[in-house]
This record gives sequence, C-alpha cells and structure tokens, in this order.
Amino acid sequence: MRVYWYFLRNLLWPGVLAVPLGGLLVSALMLGPAFMDGAWREAATASFVDMLPYVLLLAGGAVVIGMLPALLVGVPVYAWLASRGWANVLSAALVGAVPGAVMFANGTEMARLFLIFGPVVGVILHLLARRDVHRMRAAVQAVTGLDSKGV
Repeated sequence: MRVYWYFLRNLLWPGVLAVPLGGLLVSALMLGPAFMDGAWREAATASFVDMLPYVLLLAGGAVVIGMLPALLVGVPVYAWLASRGWANVLSAALVGAVPGAVMFANGTEMARLFLIFGPVVGVILHLLARRDVHRMRAAVQAVTGLDSKGV
C-alpha cells in the first residue's frame, strides 16, 4: 500500500498539468476545422489569433469541469496501474474514458465531452509521467528488493 501512495503523490503534478494541456489540444482540434471552413466567419481564411479566444474559452471550461474527475478518478487509478506495472497508453486512455462512460450510462448531456476530452487527458498524463513511473518502479525495486507488483 505504501508503494501506491508513493506513486500517487508523485503523479499528482503530471495529472494537474495533463488537464489543461489536453483541454487545449482537444479544443484546438475541435475548433480549428470550424474556423478553417469559415463556419464562424464570412472569409474562408482564419488566423490563429482569431481562433485563440474560442480555444481558450473551451479549454478553460474543460479545465474547470474536468479537473475534479481527473484528480479524484483518473490520477488515483493511473497511479494504481503504474504501481502494478500495467500503465500504458491504452490503459491511460481507458482510465480517462471512465468518467464519461459513467455519465453516458446515466444519460448525462455532457457525457460526450467527457468521452472526447478524457482519453486525451489520460494519454497526456501517461506521456508526462512515463519517465517518472520508470524511475519510481526502479526506486521501489532498489529499496525493497522486489518488483513493485509484489509489494
């Protein structure tokens, strides 16, 4: 159990960073085609400066709404997976999709947004924490003499 808390404590900052980065990435990918298509403007060409306020608005909303599920569900489950040696891109994406899947099963209107943003945030968390996870697993093995799966 101590190993899990060690992993959780060290994965909180990557979890906090993954939410705004994922929000910015998905917002830019969602709103970019709308601007390039000219759906919001008469001209078919749009500059990045024209699109930026809308991207920041959508990303800010995603951060405000998604930070709590990420810190209460995503990071603890990912830390448990990492402490067992099961953390990979697929498991991180599935962990990110869990809150959206629960909301979708309950018929919540925002479930689709959680299903879009969540897996991206999970993958970004994995990419940010990958080196730390390997370092922590090596430290656990050096201290205990066992693999972290056996602790």
